[in-house]
Amino acid sequence: MRTNSRRVLSALAEHPDRGLYGLEIAEATGGVGTGGLLPGTTYPILIRLRRKGWITGRAVAGPDPAAPPRYYFRITAAGLTEASRVLQADAARRRHATAWSRRMPVLARVISALRVGGAGAR
Repeated sequence: MRTNSRRVLSALAEHPDRGLYGLEIAEATGGVGTGGLLPGTTYPILIRLRRKGWITGRAVAGPDPAAPPRYYFRITAAGLTEASRVLQADAARRRHATAWSRRMPVLARVISALRVGGAGAR
């Protein structure tokens, strides 16, 4: 699953008891103008997640009948399961990356020593 899809699914998973509309999802992913997802990115993701059965959506008319309805999206049980799986995989990747980053100073010293030793052997 791509990063932006994970961000949308995670935002909806944080609020399983209520639906979020597009601007709320953008704010939950970092906010519009601050690295959050824009509607042109968010809505295609929502369509894909809905097709997979991970979210549902419903239109709610506002007080102004001339205004378009606001669409609220809510995560399903299958979506919560997928979000949990994705978040666990992300946590495992972060643990793996952290373990490697701890080894990097040692590897850098070994590589440096090999370069010094290799240069002196010429």
